[in-house]
Amino acid sequence: MPDFFALFCTVDQRASYINALLEHAEEHSVKSGNNFCLIESPDQKRVNKPTGRPVSDFKTGFAGWSIDQLGQFCKEKFDWRNPKSQAPYIADDIFAVLDERTLEDGTIVLAAYSPWRERIDPNDLNDDDEAFIEHKGFRTARAPRNAAPDHLSDLPELDFNELIAHMKPEDNGVIRDEEYDRGK
Repeated sequence: MPDFFALFCTVDQRASYINALLEHAEEHSVKSGNNFCLIESPDQKRVNKPTGRPVSDFKTGFAGWSIDQLGQFCKEKFDWRNPKSQAPYIADDIFAVLDERTLEDGTIVLAAYSPWRERIDPNDLNDDDEAFIEHKGFRTARAPRNAAPDHLSDLPELDFNELIAHMKPEDNGVIRDEEYDRGK
C-alpha cells in the first residue's frame, strides 16, 4: 500500500500556507510526518515524495476540478497495482484538497473512496438491506491544518464513518461528512 497522499489545489493558494502545512506535518504529525505529495498540474512529470519546503507560488492546473475529477485522476495516475503507474507510492483512493474555503478558514478537504449506505426513507427505521441504497464514491470531510495530516493517515485503517467518529472534540463542527454539500 502507498505511504503518500496527493495534495491538490483547486484554486491558487498562497505558498506560505502550503509551506506551513508541510512544516506542521514534518514537525508535529504524531503518526506519519509529512506524507503529502503536491500535485501542481495534470501534466506534472515528477512528483517528490514527500513534497519538501519551500514550495514556491505556482498556478494550479486543477482550478475548478471536482472531488470526483480529482479522484478519477488519482485512479488513473497513481494505481499502485499497475506497473505503468506514474507514481505508485501515492494512494489512488485517498487525497487532500486546498480549495476556495481553505482561503477563508484554513481548513483542508480530506477525500476517501468509500462505500456507504443511505436510507431510502429517513422515517423507516427498518434495518433490512431493502431499506438502504448502497453507494460507492469519494466522500469528504474538512479538517483544520494542524489535524489534517494525522486524520489523513488514519483513513487507510478506518473507514470514513469510523474516522469521523474518532475525531477529537476540538475538531467538532469543522470535520463532518460533506457528501451532501457537493450534491453527491
